[in-house]
Amino acid sequence: MSEQEFQELLLSLLTVETGTFDDDLEVEAQGPLLQAVSTFKEAGVIAHEWGLVVGSGDGSEFRITIERTG
Repeated sequence: MSEQEFQELLLSLLTVETGTFDDDLEVEAQGPLLQAVSTFKEAGVIAHEWGLVVGSGDGSEFRITIERTG
């Protein structure tokens, strides 16, 4: 798996809608888990690494750098 593929996987996981399951195992959406999630490129972060910028509802922002080690 490449850094880009892993970044896309994390992006998909972090942007999934939260929800509850009803009796028929269907999800009732309740909104996104986080306020905003974008790639370094989309957020204009000047970096040579792959990564994500994650914003939470309280205004906090986190940067997740992705580096393949093996």
